[in-house]
This record gives sequence, C-alpha cells and structure tokens, in this order.
Amino acid sequence: MKLRRWRATRQLCHALVLLASIACTGFAHTAAAAAPSTATVAPARQAIEAVPAGEIALQAEVDEQFAQDVVDRAKEPDLAPEFASSLEKLEAGVRGLAGRYKVNQLGTMHDSARDTLRRYWKLREQQLADWMARVREISMRQSADVAEIASRRAKWEATRAGAGVSGLPPVVLTRVSGVLEKIQAAERAFAGPLNSQLRLSRRGQALQVQIDTALKEIDAAQANVDRRLMSRDAPPLFAGWDTLMDAGGDELSALKQRRDLGRQFLSEYAEFHGVRLRILAVSAMVLLWLLLAASRRYRKQSLASRQLRADAPILERPLSAWLLIVVVAFSYFAPDAPAIVRSVLLLLAFVPVLRLLPAAEFAVVKRLPFFAAALFLLYKTNILFVGTHLFGRVHLILVGLLAILTVWYLLARLSAHSLQGKATGYSALIRGIGHLSMAALVIGLGANVIGNVTLAAALTGGVINSGYAGLAIYAAAGVLRALLVQLTTSRKPTQSYEQAQRRLDFAHGLTKSLRAIAFVTWLVVTLAGFRVLRPVADTLRGVLDHPVAIGSVSVTLGGLLLFVACVVASFWVANAVRFVLRDEVLPHLTLPRGAANSVATLSYYGVVLVGLLVAMLAAGLEASQLTIVLGALGVGVGFGLQNVVNNFFSGLILMFERPIQPGDTVAINGVEGTVREIAMRATRVRTFDGADVFVPNGALLSANLTNWTLADVHRRFDVTTGVAYGSDMPKVFAVLMQAARTTAGVASTPEPLAIFTGFGNSSLDFMLRVWTHDNDNWIAIRGALSLAVHDGLVNAGIEI
Repeated sequence: MKLRRWRATRQLCHALVLLASIACTGFAHTAAAAAPSTATVAPARQAIEAVPAGEIALQAEVDEQFAQDVVDRAKEPDLAPEFASSLEKLEAGVRGLAGRYKVNQLGTMHDSARDTLRRYWKLREQQLADWMARVREISMRQSADVAEIASRRAKWEATRAGAGVSGLPPVVLTRVSGVLEKIQAAERAFAGPLNSQLRLSRRGQALQVQIDTALKEIDAAQANVDRRLMSRDAPPLFAGWDTLMDAGGDELSALKQRRDLGRQFLSEYAEFHGVRLRILAVSAMVLLWLLLAASRRYRKQSLASRQLRADAPILERPLSAWLLIVVVAFSYFAPDAPAIVRSVLLLLAFVPVLRLLPAAEFAVVKRLPFFAAALFLLYKTNILFVGTHLFGRVHLILVGLLAILTVWYLLARLSAHSLQGKATGYSALIRGIGHLSMAALVIGLGANVIGNVTLAAALTGGVINSGYAGLAIYAAAGVLRALLVQLTTSRKPTQSYEQAQRRLDFAHGLTKSLRAIAFVTWLVVTLAGFRVLRPVADTLRGVLDHPVAIGSVSVTLGGLLLFVACVVASFWVANAVRFVLRDEVLPHLTLPRGAANSVATLSYYGVVLVGLLVAMLAAGLEASQLTIVLGALGVGVGFGLQNVVNNFFSGLILMFERPIQPGDTVAINGVEGTVREIAMRATRVRTFDGADVFVPNGALLSANLTNWTLADVHRRFDVTTGVAYGSDMPKVFAVLMQAARTTAGVASTPEPLAIFTGFGNSSLDFMLRVWTHDNDNWIAIRGALSLAVHDGLVNAGIEI
C-alpha cells in the first residue's frame, strides 16, 4: 500500500513539474518574442537536439531505467577471465607447435609431415577465429549499450546547456542533472569490462600474427621444395655408402616426430570439430539406410525389369557402396582433416573400389584395377622413410618399377585388343594417358638415380595417386548414379509417359552433373599429386581476377564465369525443385484443383529469379551497376519485349487464377486438345491429332477459352437419327433408351434423354442426349452408341 502511494505521489509530482515547465517555457518564449533582438545568436556547434521541455519528465523516466538496465548488465558475471583462460590455452598451443620444428627444417621434412604441420596451424587459426568471434559478439553487445548511453548523455547535456536560453525552472534542471549522473554512472560501470576485452582482443591479434607468420613460412618452404624439382637434392645412387646413409639424417627420430605430431593433431581436431563429425556420422547412417532401401527395391524387381545391368554390382553390394561414398564425401566435407585419417579411409576403400568397378567397362584390362590399388597401398608405406634417405629412395625405385610394369601391361592389352578389333571408343584416350604415365615413371626413375629425389617422388606419386584416385572417384560416381536412378524411379506402375520422361531427364541431368564433378575432382587430385596445383591455381587466379571495364561497369573474367555458373546452377536447382514438388511431394497432399502445378511452377520462377540476382552479385555488380542493368532491361521491355512481358505476366495470372491446368481438355481459336504444360511464355496443348500447339499465354486470357474439364470430367453429347413416317414412335423411344443403357461409358446419372425434335422432309427426327464421365474417350463412346442405335432400330424392324 505504501509503495502504491509513493508511486502515485511521484507521478503527481512529475505531472506538476511538467505543467510548470510548459508554463515557464511559454512565458519565456512570449517574453523573448516581445523583447527586441539586440544580438545575433551564435550557431550551435553540434547538431544534437535537446530533449523538448514538454517531454523531459517522461524521457527522464525512460533514460534512467535504461541506465539502470545497463548497470545491471555490467554487473553480470565478467566473461573476461573465461576468455583469458581460453586465450592462454591457445597461446600455449601456439608456442608448443612452434617449438616442434625450426624454420630451416621445413624444407627437409617429409611431405606428409609438412602437410600435417600446415593443417595443424590451420586448426590453430580456426580455434583463434572461433575465440575472436565469441569475444566480438560480447563486445558488440556492450559497445551497443555504450554507444546508446553516449547518445542519450549528449542529448541531456544539450538540454542542460540550453537551459539558460529556454528558461527551465530549477526543479527541472535538478531532474536533468540527476539523469546525467545516472547515465555517467552507467558509462563508468562498463569502462572496466570494455578495457579488459580490448586487451584480450589485442592479445588475440598478436597471436593471429604469429599464426600467419608460421603459415607463410610453411608455404615458402613448400614453394622452395617445388622449385627444387629440377635440381638435385641428394647424392646420386652410385655415391659412397656412408654418403647415402647420412643423406636423410636420423630416420627413426623423424618418424617418431611425425607420429607424435599426427597423434596430437588428430586429438585436437576431433575435439574442435566434434559437431561437424557427428553431423557427418548421422549423414552416413542416413546414406546407409538409403542404399539398403535401394538394394531391397532392386532385388524385388524381376530380372526383365532390371534395366540397368551395370548397376547390379552396386545395388547388390550396399555396404561396399556405402563405405566408398563415405570415403569420398569425407574428403569433400572435411578437407582440413588430418592426412593420416584420409590415408586410412582411402586404404579402407581398397576392397569397395575393386568390388564396385563395372567389369564390362574394364574387360580390356581386367587386372588393371587390382594392380593400381596394390601400387597405391605399397606407395603409401613411404611414410615410414625419409625421402632422401637410402631406404626411402630404394622403396621409391621399387614402386616405380612395379608401376612401369603395370602401365606396360595396360598398353600391351590395349594393343592386343586393338589388333583383334575389340578396342572401345576410350582405347585411344587410355593409350595416350598410358604413354604419358610411362614417360613420367621412367623420368622419375632416372631422376632418383642421379639424386633428384623431389622430382622422382612427384612423378611417381603423381601417376600412382592419379590412377587410384581416378578408380575410386569413378566407382563412387557410379554408386551415386545408381542410387539417384533408383530414387527417381517411380513406384507407381501406372505413371504417364510424360512423368516417366521427366524422371528419365532428371536422372540424366544428375548423371551429367556427377560426371562433371567427378572429372573436376580427379583433375584437382592429379594436379596436386604432380605438385603443379599451386602454380596453376595462382596463374588462373591472376587471369580470372583481371578487371575488364565496359563503360561504367567493371567486371572480371572470373566474375563472368561465376555468373554463367550461377545461372546454370539456378536453372538446374529450379528444375530439381519443380520436379520434386510436382512429382514427389505435392501429389500426396490435399490441395485445391491446379494448386500443385501452380506451386511447382511459381517455385521454379522464384528459384530462377533468386539465382539470377545471386549471379549478378557474384559477378561483382554493385547496387548502382545493377540499377543500370535493370534500367537498360526496362528500356528493352518498353521498346521490343511488350509481347514477351505480356505473355509472362499472363502466365503468372494463369498460375494464380488456375482457369486451366495440365491435363484439362480445352478449345481456343480452333485448337482443341489437352493442356500439357503452362510455361513462361506459352502453354503447350496436345491436339487429338497428336500435334503440339504452343498457344501464347496472352491469347488464353484475351480470347474465349473453353475448358471442358474445369469443374469435372463429365461431358454431354447427342446422337441424332431419323425414321420413316408411320413408324411406331413409342417403340423408337424404347430402342433409343435401351441403346443408351447398354452402351459402356454412358452415364446413368444424369439419365439419358430421348427427344422427338420434329418432322423432317422424309423422316421423323429424334435426338438421344447422354452424359459420360470419361471425357478422354467420349468420341469412341459416341461411336459405340450410334452403332447401338442403328442395330436396335434394324432389329426392331424400324426403317431408318
């Protein structure tokens, strides 16, 4: 009760102060207007508006409450110690990683060790970026409060500074001063946390500089190693024994260092990317379920209906297919994973690759996949040796010799089949790749002998890695293709021809996309294996980033290519969305007539429009440049594209109003048939003669359109006949009704109706009016009914 009285008293005082301030302000303004002007008022030095006198009491309440909320938020548990502890852990990790090697050792490291070290530093960079993001999030919230407090303080300071001019009463000035004191207290409350976060941010930036320096040192060492491809980095094999044994240094110590580094990196990677790894694990389980389901569907099919015999090994071995897809997908979605994990996964894929490769396509070289996989397994054991050490070089020579024998076997088999006339269309391409591989292996063997171990490892490893990666990617693409074909195959045996064709086109488009992705992946792996990916990428980046100015619009070649790629991708995604909605999702929902087709088509247009906007932004077009492009498009529309725009918007109206939909029987401008597709510019009508007529959408709205199946599929038709004068008319009626009741396809509701229409020149004319629910076959039904009428009249002895 006391609290309520105190609040009521406070509100009454505020109201009295507000009224007094308004009255004093009005009096002061009246006196100022009456007094002569003796001086020119100096302009304000800042454009900060003071709080109006009539709003001081209310605004004071609001700002005091805001200041109190800010103080309360400042009193929340300080997260600076927690962030400081995390940063200290990161700093210790950076120091420990930097202490594992010296800069002059980077050039002599094994390639796998240098790659692991670079990935480890990248993990440190990701950890620091995550820490900086969390600090930035807290700082932004507090900075927003401080900025708002500063803005409100400036308003109240402007109000107090202008009190002498406006003539505010003392009680109001006291109120203004009180508000300023609370705002200043709120600013002081945030000073400490902000200073702590600023110091932490500076430490984080200093740590980022250390990480950047380490990554630059590793990249420089790798570039130096790549530059040594054409120079000797070890003694020749015909040098003395002691010289060869001492060339690689302490091999056991280097192996232990790589092992410890890889183990620690793997542990920290799993801890930091735990969420991503769990998502990949769940996705792998879902993929396994899909493969098992596809395999069950395939096994249930009859032998004659298994149209894709090449998919049999894939769909009959779902576990091998699953393991292979997991290996390839992990390389895509976790490219920064430890190299040891990727190597182990590739080794696990050894058996699935051999089991899933289509035997028919490798009939010419049956044992080549086995040899390629065995060579890859053998080559991966080079991690046990230092590259320039004698044991490592001997191991590389043995692997190179086996690779040369494998390529020679491939070329011999191809030549034998070519002489027998059994060569395939790819034989020439494979033969050319085989000759290039043989040359690379021979050059690598000679380089190892004379002491250029780096070049030998690059050539030998590039050939072997490229071959095995090609087999694995080819097998994985085959698995995905088989899975997608099975998923896009209709479960309904009564699907229409157009539905089946759409599914086949969709599966064909997916297959082409998979082949393109597989080829690009294999190309990247091959370039990386031969150690030319970095210079090729740098050269392409320089070419693609070169600006091209066209008037006031400046674009790059890379932007143009990205624009084309985004446009193609948007149309592909739009087609996929329309296919899934129209054939898989919407048919299972209860929707109004024609809504499914409208939703699917409008979704297609929406995805294409968003894709085009994304393509323009990806090409580097700014908002002002985009305005120029849209203006030019508007001019083009105004001059020459009126009909196109009219038909486009007419198509949108057809989508929303839905006077017709695919499957309707329509008649317009002498064209009668079935609507097959409502496209962007025109509607495709399939006539009863089998021709496809494209009717502009604008014509469908401007002309008289007849839709026989708008509300239902019922159709009425008439059969007329004439009988001789003197015929028994009741008997004629009975014959007509009997013919209508016994003819298949004639509806019983509404009932058939026989009508005497009049006296002809030489006949009594009758008409039989009937309905049918089979609109598609009404012509055949009418013919059958006419024949029944004729036979009935003849059998009844009535002359026609």
